[in-house]
Amino acid sequence: MRNLWLFPGQGGQNPGMLDQANPQLKEQVEKWTKVKLLDTAEGYQDSVQI
Repeated sequence: MRNLWLFPGQGGQNPGMLDQANPQLKEQVEKWTKVKLLDTAEGYQDSVQI
């Protein structure tokens, strides 16, 4: 069994910060969480991205 721990940010997120993340990892996180990762200023304004 694998675990994925996600912690809410404390205002340190910036648009584009996921640009260097592995695309396959981002896809897997979206699949597991059923949350679309929006790497935009608008996306980081919401505590839950859908």
